[in-house]
Amino acid sequence: MFNYRIVGMQKIGNKNIYTLQALNYTVNNKMVGTAELKELALKGQISNALWKSKLIEIPDRLDALVKLQGALGGADRIKAEITNISKDKQRRHIRFYNMNDWDITYDIWCVLSSFCDYSERTGLIVSGCGMDMVQYVIQHLRDLAKKNGLVLNINGYDSIEN
Repeated sequence: MFNYRIVGMQKIGNKNIYTLQALNYTVNNKMVGTAELKELALKGQISNALWKSKLIEIPDRLDALVKLQGALGGADRIKAEITNISKDKQRRHIRFYNMNDWDITYDIWCVLSSFCDYSERTGLIVSGCGMDMVQYVIQHLRDLAKKNGLVLNINGYDSIEN
């Protein structure tokens, strides 16, 4: 569950100090160093930062979840188009649309950017094999929404043939 959002950073001496805004509490701000920020990010408590080899700013996942929920408009299905499959069949490039044919691929990437990539040309890039990758994405979206007290009622998808 996301508990904090990074709202600022200041340099004090040779250290970066980050200002975190609490999302669920009445406490306004919390100041943390890079080590504490890494620990919170690894626990999945920060909505707009991801720790890999260094701290990387990413889109705010909580805002993206709310935007995606609105874009779905209460529909329980989405449309998916596989735009490319890698030669080794380990990666799929997928575009997602709501039932009004609006492209929601970027919104989905904003939520799931911690485990997949995005290409403006080909869509969401998901790695893996031996499973339905579209269903895998939908399940991750539902799980993340549930952890944050939101509901995404996506129960299935329609394939778009290219």
